[in-house]
Amino acid sequence: MRTNLVLASLIALVATTCATGCSESDGVFLRDNVLYVRGEITEETAREFEKKFSGDISAIQITSGGGETTAALNIAEKIERAGIPVTADLICFSACASYVWMAGSERVVMPDTIVALHHGASPFLTLYEQLSAQFSAPKASKELIANAQKEEELYTKLGVEMSLLHLGNYVRGLRCVRLGTRQDGSTSLLPEFDAAGYIPTRAVFASYGVEVEGPLPNAAPDLSGAIDRMGGETAIPFLVMTDSRDAGLNLDEIKARTPYGKLKLCENE
Repeated sequence: MRTNLVLASLIALVATTCATGCSESDGVFLRDNVLYVRGEITEETAREFEKKFSGDISAIQITSGGGETTAALNIAEKIERAGIPVTADLICFSACASYVWMAGSERVVMPDTIVALHHGASPFLTLYEQLSAQFSAPKASKELIANAQKEEELYTKLGVEMSLLHLGNYVRGLRCVRLGTRQDGSTSLLPEFDAAGYIPTRAVFASYGVEVEGPLPNAAPDLSGAIDRMGGETAIPFLVMTDSRDAGLNLDEIKARTPYGKLKLCENE
């Protein structure tokens, strides 16, 4: 799926950037009471985070193109309980933005940094619920259902509206669905979008209960510094920005704007 290809390219970009610009390699490392998380978020990342996380940590800084939902949620739960600020540097996309950065007691953005969302477990669960009758009743996995519950619990504690994640199904241009097959032979949904992710402006973030410290883009030209840091315009393909029309929408309003009932199966390419 195109979204996964773009995510992989962003993760590779982060790895390349840190290889040349970071004092430590990708992974989790501690320096001056700040815990740094670099690169793809995996189960190993969550284990290393657990080992190094302590009461002496004063802040967390993350540079990541995203990664595994379960691992990121486990990290986010620890951050939320501890009440520690999280700073995004260079790029924080997908599970990095939706969970790890979102869980901070303060959400900070360094200059020329892109924070981009795409979806969470709950929006995927909504897709299954909306499309099951149309596409031979594919069932959501147990892991997806469990993660959706964890996601909702996290956002409730943070006081952030879940609609922010569902917004991705509308803003990104949900256009068709492929049917996949899991290892156990069951059917899964593979939605395709016109854009891999979306970049909320400060006003849109605030309308869903997300206050941010530091510079956030209000229009595409504001991304120029981040693009230069990443090595050019090809570094962040298929990302769109929100605007005032996307502020403060509730779930019913987002569903009304998303063509769930009109979706077709993607044509084979």
